Amino acid sequence: MARKFIVKQKIHDTKDNRFTYKTGDIYPREGLKVSDTRLEEVFNKIDAEWVFSDFTVPELKSHLDSLGIEYDAKAKKDELLKLVGD
Repeated sequence: MARKFIVKQKIHDTKDNRFTYKTGDIYPREGLKVSDTRLEEVFNKIDAEWVFSDFTVPELKSHLDSLGIEYDAKAKKDELLKLVGD
């Protein structure tokens, strides 16, 4: 499943014919496929919040590692989601 995030400010996606995302919209919009690089690029430029339920277990672990949050190596997805607050 592809990662996505909730947009917390109005943006115009310059790589998608200036498609407008309003506060509360999900990026990327349905039907639009973007690379992980583009996803990170947009996320890092705006006020947004990841939808962690779409992350894979390895992605969740990587995110927790980047935040310095410890977890059991055998933790299941629902346990990891609790740690990220989703």
